[in-house]
Amino acid sequence: MKTKALLIPAGGPASLIEVDTGDDQLEDLQALVGGYIEAISGPGWVAFVNEDGRYAGLPTNWAAGILARLAGWPSTDHLVGAVVFFGPPDQDGAVTDVTTSLLDAATSIDLVVTT
Repeated sequence: MKTKALLIPAGGPASLIEVDTGDDQLEDLQALVGGYIEAISGPGWVAFVNEDGRYAGLPTNWAAGILARLAGWPSTDHLVGAVVFFGPPDQDGAVTDVTTSLLDAATSIDLVVTT
């Protein structure tokens, strides 16, 4: 099964992508963020980051951090490396398609999203 996500690389253009959320989900997410994943979330969304990104010296992802805070992420931490945003988990805990409201928030901060 494919799920729509918003990928925001550090320093690169954001893109709307499809992620395999079947049996290979963990490997696909790890490939996108470049290592072990850690989840962060806010009201109506969940995102995945590189768990060891700070220790690995990954660059700060200012755009993803601004979007996460604008969308209700309650942390003051800086996000580093690539960040993959999804919609809220379903009743089974599986990620869902990134929401229109999160994409609208990305647009409101002039985050260009390519398809």
